[in-house]
Amino acid sequence: MLLCDADNNMLLIITADDFGYCCNRNRVNFLSRAILRAFEEGVATQASLLVNAVASQHAALLAKDHDMPTALHFNITEGHPLYGCFNENEDKLALPGYVSEDGFFGGKHQLLSTNTTSWHIQDIYHELQVQLQHYHDLIGRPCRHLDAHNHAFMVPQVQDAIALYASQNLRTIRVPRFPTINSSACDRFRDRQVSEFLEHVVTASDTMHQTFSRSGLRTTEAFLGLDYDRDDFCTNDILTDLRTLVSSGIKSCEIMMHPGYPSKPSCAGFGKGPDEFARSNRRLNELNILCDPKLRH
Repeated sequence: MLLCDADNNMLLIITADDFGYCCNRNRVNFLSRAILRAFEEGVATQASLLVNAVASQHAALLAKDHDMPTALHFNITEGHPLYGCFNENEDKLALPGYVSEDGFFGGKHQLLSTNTTSWHIQDIYHELQVQLQHYHDLIGRPCRHLDAHNHAFMVPQVQDAIALYASQNLRTIRVPRFPTINSSACDRFRDRQVSEFLEHVVTASDTMHQTFSRSGLRTTEAFLGLDYDRDDFCTNDILTDLRTLVSSGIKSCEIMMHPGYPSKPSCAGFGKGPDEFARSNRRLNELNILCDPKLRH
């Protein structure tokens, strides 16, 4: 999508995250079909596919049937690792203190734990390779764009593992950070209120950008969405942010969104049911915003 004003153009990517988290083949009020609606009726330009969630295969079929662009939503925080699942001769993924005894990843807040210092780059690299291969098997083409579930790129070993793989296939990657604009317009993005977890993500974003850039991976000049999961988020928030970026000469931006209908326990998640955010109406609010006609003009 190309946004324009009298003097500037900006490439805009609007990504619907968590594709594959939830579905029900006989109804339309579930997340995967909500993302399809955001693409066909709204302004979403691509979906980010989870390949180890309960509805990954269904989501991949929807994407292929409706020619929806996709990316890999690399996941090492929820569900089971895929490394070791498809080849009995492979060892299970070994991230000490992070994969629990029942075989599930330990959740996003473990990304802030000191346990991550004992992670091995090679283990993450293998999990990345398997998820990328599974993406290829599901979608039918190699993955060119990568982002991370729960912003797992904040962990240095994850960044290094991606850098190892980057030269093979990947072209672009997400770096979640607030825009930095050398003008008074920057005040709009300064001091935005986010959770303690997201503060760590923002702090790590400069290192992410440097590591990925050295590996030849491209990213957008600006990123929006870190503070969009709040109850009072509305269409005008996006419009005002975008006008600020375009008028400031920003040439490319990704908006991260999480559209969906509230998930039901029996058909969502990674084997343990949907989390609080998936069950909430905030996903529905984001879906309605993406389908708001005001965003098309």
